[in-house]
Amino acid sequence: MLHNRAVRSFQTVSSRSVCFLQQNQIHVTIDDLIAEDDTVAVRTTLRGTHRGVYAGTTPTGRQAKRTMIQIFCIVEDRISEEWYEGRGLLE
Repeated sequence: MLHNRAVRSFQTVSSRSVCFLQQNQIHVTIDDLIAEDDTVAVRTTLRGTHRGVYAGTTPTGRQAKRTMIQIFCIVEDRISEEWYEGRGLLE
């Protein structure tokens, strides 16, 4: 499990993610969303076609799927910490 204490603003992360998702025609399914106090947990599945550069790998045209679990700590309406675990899209 990876941990990121210096999480950028959600808007910055979201806009970069949206560009990547659109370029690769990836569809995101939120499988579970749980919130309690200052903690939010999300389990997602991403599916699409590898059409753009990803992690330094040139496009393959292959179908890709990734499952991921993210846990966020929210402070003053912002993500202050993030923990995540999941396998890569190209594995």
